[in-house]
Amino acid sequence: MFVPPVRRCQAVEGGRRRARCPVWDAGTVLSISPYMDRNTGNTARCLSKQLGGTTTQQPDRMKRVLNLAARLGITEAAPKVLADAGNFIVLLEPYSIVARMPYALPNEDPDALRESLAREIQIARHLHSVGVPAIEPSTYVDPGPHQVENGWVALWSYAEPAELSPLDRASLVGLVLSLGRGLRSYLGQLPPYGAWGYVSPALAWLEHAGDLSYTWLLRHVRYADSRIRNIPAAELIPAHGDAHIRNLLPTVQGWIWADLEDASLMPKWWDLASTIGNTALFEGIHHPLVEHAFSLPAVVEDLLWFAEMLWIRCVFATATNLFMAARGRGDRLWAEQQLEALPRLLEEIQHLLNAHGAKRLP
Repeated sequence: MFVPPVRRCQAVEGGRRRARCPVWDAGTVLSISPYMDRNTGNTARCLSKQLGGTTTQQPDRMKRVLNLAARLGITEAAPKVLADAGNFIVLLEPYSIVARMPYALPNEDPDALRESLAREIQIARHLHSVGVPAIEPSTYVDPGPHQVENGWVALWSYAEPAELSPLDRASLVGLVLSLGRGLRSYLGQLPPYGAWGYVSPALAWLEHAGDLSYTWLLRHVRYADSRIRNIPAAELIPAHGDAHIRNLLPTVQGWIWADLEDASLMPKWWDLASTIGNTALFEGIHHPLVEHAFSLPAVVEDLLWFAEMLWIRCVFATATNLFMAARGRGDRLWAEQQLEALPRLLEEIQHLLNAHGAKRLP
């Protein structure tokens, strides 16, 4: 059992890098462990900066995790911090158990946080039962969620990273579609617009940031928020919620999906837009991976909505990443690079919409 160092894993063939931090695109995935951070702007991509470091809350959180471990009979565990951003994530060696303790968002209901962790565990078990590869809740002890002082902890089985052959674009998109089928067969309740919950605090922060450079983004976030919230609940479908490529991880069990905590009812195509979003943002909509997604027969029939959803997903990611960075729990450089790339993506998507006689985005 070990904590793997920061290393590169090929996920999808092709692509090029455009950022100082290694960007996930159609060619690259960075993986620390199968237990990714809830803040997409500060996951394994720059996690090497966090390993070995501490935050003012880390010693207290470590104490709470170890106290829980002792209560469960996990004694003499050697803890290794895997991440400390949106989640405090600790590997308990040599037990192959990963403890994850989320940091709450502003005004987040503790009961809602517990329900989210419990639902994530149930969904992971369901995906396993229907043959969709996903992280597995701990089988050594009760995965929880377990209440600790001022928070909740879920326990997961550690899946050892592995070097795997690159996924071609058809295989990657196929994994996204099979994930969607697995989620649609889940019989438990899913909250509507769950993944969109990060937008309200991000929007409030943008409105009071006092930074004129965010004026353009603020206008598009308001538009996206209005569009999403006006979609009738009956038109929403089960979704992973955060199915970007860093949440598809290379392990000894093969490629597995991680970070199911945002699973919820979301607009059609949300997950596929999440998977190709940063590739479209940094490489353009004519990148082979993005073109492959646009060529799917079901997407061709729903082309305009898919294009708009892709735009909304990238606006969402940029705004929430900036907000998390401002709170000290995200990568500001990455978020600013996303913001810089947005206008070009808007131009490309608008050109596509114009070619089909569709309305202009704001």
